[in-house]
Amino acid sequence: KNSFELIIPARDADRFLEESNSLVNSEEQITFLDEMFVNHPDMKIVKDNTMRKYVKNYDNNIFYFDEINNCLEIIKQKLKLPIDISLHPKHNYLEASKKFRFNISKSTTLQAVSKSKLVIAHSSTSINFAILLKKPIILYESEAHKYSSYHRDLIRAFQRELGLKLLNKGTILNFDFTKICIDTEKYQDYIEKNLLPRGLMLPSYKIINNFINKKNNFN
Repeated sequence: KNSFELIIPARDADRFLEESNSLVNSEEQITFLDEMFVNHPDMKIVKDNTMRKYVKNYDNNIFYFDEINNCLEIIKQKLKLPIDISLHPKHNYLEASKKFRFNISKSTTLQAVSKSKLVIAHSSTSINFAILLKKPIILYESEAHKYSSYHRDLIRAFQRELGLKLLNKGTILNFDFTKICIDTEKYQDYIEKNLLPRGLMLPSYKIINNFINKKNNFN
């Protein structure tokens, strides 16, 4: 039997290609990519005992959201733009609205990011949308991250690969957000290595359909 290799976009790149024509690319807001860091359902089975014990303490959950809200308020005041919270798919809207002091987006994450001047994140894979849209990204490491070496490593991997700024509650106040920019070369290198190989401009379903049609015609 003959074997064939098809090169297709990564999942996030697929969505980007499918929706790119309908996206409004603007700089009207700041988007925070929520990843349910301290209250994700998977925390119940996480192997990191230190982190699991930390999140079991309800007060620690409150401390985390207080810190994130304070961080976002600082950025809001510095850039004079509204904050939009893009929720993790498993985060209940009503519950989240009680934790965050800012607008909870009803748009898709891709749509929210497309309207952003700046994206704030920990290590959410939705960072991929900001990379594809060439949006500046600030990584934020909360006090809760001290209890998870796994998540700290993820943040530092993004920082290294994309040339991003990494802030915490001790550095955010004096950071000059007006000078934030992207490392175009690193962004493009990341896209080609992980999301969308050079020259690939069709979503997966079209690539597969084209392949099947050509194979049928050949036969």
